[in-house]
Amino acid sequence: MWTCLRRALGNCRRFQAAVRRDVAAHRQKSGDVNKAVKAGWAVERGWEDVLRGRGRRRVL
Repeated sequence: MWTCLRRALGNCRRFQAAVRRDVAAHRQKSGDVNKAVKAGWAVERGWEDVLRGRGRRRVL
């Protein structure tokens, strides 16, 4: 599911901005620095893997 979503919207800047906002909101809620750092990295590269919980820092 995430792969299809990323193929359809991966290059859409508005979508990427929305994901960044979601990550920022999650950061404030959780207060978990580690998760926030992972999520921030994930927005930039291969975020779908982190959302799946693999935690692998792979560039897609």
